[in-house]
Amino acid sequence: MWSCLGSHPRNKNIGDLLNASSVSWGWFQGGFADCAATHTNVGGVTSKDYIPHHEPFQYYASTANLKHTPPSSVAEIGHAGRANHQYDLTSFWSAVKAHTMPAVSFLKAAAYQDGHAGYSSPLDEQRFVVDTVNRLQQSPEWKSTAVVLAYDDSDG
Repeated sequence: MWSCLGSHPRNKNIGDLLNASSVSWGWFQGGFADCAATHTNVGGVTSKDYIPHHEPFQYYASTANLKHTPPSSVAEIGHAGRANHQYDLTSFWSAVKAHTMPAVSFLKAAAYQDGHAGYSSPLDEQRFVVDTVNRLQQSPEWKSTAVVLAYDDSDG
């Protein structure tokens, strides 16, 4: 049976395929650890950091972390565990610092930096991208890191 929190059993997402191939991975989203957290963008608009419908893996029972349970340790990040590959963006930086960055990492900025009109601005979005790439460039893993930027519609 189909539901918004669990797809048809035959449907798989990229996380399921990465798990089946024993590839470490994680979805890292700003505000995931504290859904009430807010920020104000450069235009003065305040919004919650976490937007639930921007988290695609929550729609599959196989990869959901509906209670936003944090990883039990930095070593769990990117691997099977209580967080089920779903993390706050701060967990990504913990893994980078520990030199245990997952092989595949999906980063989603907090709402005020995600580029959607109404609560984000292009300047905040650019700051997120530049700060992220600059931090990664400072890590020893940079030489073997590929960064792919993907945009949906920016709504203006």
